[in-house]
Amino acid sequence: MPPRNILVAVDGSESALDAVAYADDLADKCGASLTLLHVTRPHSVLGSRESLKDLERIEHIEITSEDLLQAEAEQVLAQAAAKVSCLPQSRVERIIRIGDATENVVDCAKDHGVDLIVMGSRGLGNLGGLLLGSVSHKVMQVAHCPCLVVR
Repeated sequence: MPPRNILVAVDGSESALDAVAYADDLADKCGASLTLLHVTRPHSVLGSRESLKDLERIEHIEITSEDLLQAEAEQVLAQAAAKVSCLPQSRVERIIRIGDATENVVDCAKDHGVDLIVMGSRGLGNLGGLLLGSVSHKVMQVAHCPCLVVR
């Protein structure tokens, strides 16, 4: 049975953009909709609160770490959406979540009735990746639906 709703987890990497292009083509051929998901971690902005304070002082603006997370996530999703060339943008949904990537990908797939998760893979070229496992590997272990890893 062909997928009707495809979720693509994107993180801004080339591998994730390749996954978007693959999922776009697949969704077009199957008549499926496409959901682009970016998950960010709260502590990933500018390295520290002091850097944020310096930026506020220099730019004379009031900015929160949430504002920066939102802007970064929107930029990642815009870059991913630009890779969608087969589907009309009306069949592409963009979602931003904050927290653990594996947990949010799996939860988003359940919440949105996704029947295929597509992710990029950067490979397991280093020992750290081999010992800790990648997000794609972890998602494949716990997801309720099929997963496709694009290399």
